[in-house]
Amino acid sequence: MDIFAFANESLEQDKQIQEEIKKDEEKPKPKKPQLDIFEVLGHIARKDYGWLAEETGGLNYEEKVKAFEPYIVNMFMAKMIGDPKTKKLTTADKAYFYLLGQTNELLNKNIFWVDKKMSWLLACTVNEFNIDNFNMDRINVMPKGKSAKIDSKVLDYISKELQESKTKVKEMIDQGFITTDDIKSIKKMLDTLEKPKK
Repeated sequence: MDIFAFANESLEQDKQIQEEIKKDEEKPKPKKPQLDIFEVLGHIARKDYGWLAEETGGLNYEEKVKAFEPYIVNMFMAKMIGDPKTKKLTTADKAYFYLLGQTNELLNKNIFWVDKKMSWLLACTVNEFNIDNFNMDRINVMPKGKSAKIDSKVLDYISKELQESKTKVKEMIDQGFITTDDIKSIKKMLDTLEKPKK
């Protein structure tokens, strides 16, 4: 085989490979299973320990575990409030203050150290009151555009943990779902892990 025939054969093979890659890219990618966050929070409020293991909404156990995001659940539960119409501390307000403390004690401290199934069980233990559903406050706690100033290491870490794109993480930061305190805690943890041992 002369060099020109060999070159043509190589070009033809490259062309076939490129066509296969293009076909593969055009195939519809399977959608990641998703759970409605408010449905999830409702089951947590009702202490529905077995819900994650049940087949619901067309999702089986494995799909639900894959879709369940402890970090997102923690962020919502850390924004729980009582009745915003009254300035006095009602019994409901006191219950929510307790729930916030329990969220920090049981969930936030363990979020990166326990698996999703254990996170679910811990989340269900937070509510010791007769509350059917959590009242959520979704006020933006970070001004828009703050995500531009986030440390790249922190952004990379959150993106990896949530299995979301950096763009999506920035949106969550700007919308207040990831707070300044969350970011500071993660940065502190990463800085601690990077410190050389003496």
